[in-house]
Amino acid sequence: MLKQVDLSFLSKSIAGFCAMSLLIVLDAEDCYDAIRRRAAVWYVISRGKLLAETAPAKMSFYGI
Repeated sequence: MLKQVDLSFLSKSIAGFCAMSLLIVLDAEDCYDAIRRRAAVWYVISRGKLLAETAPAKMSFYGI
């Protein structure tokens, strides 16, 4: 299940931490799960700026 995550705090945190220049957020529980399932990339953040974002798939059910 996808979790809603507010990443607005990351831009300030990463900007203040110069050693970290790239953050990639994956749809996985851990590194083994990411490799096994080839997890989708949710966010790519570099130097405090959001470079890429993947919107979760939307599914709708209609009554039969």
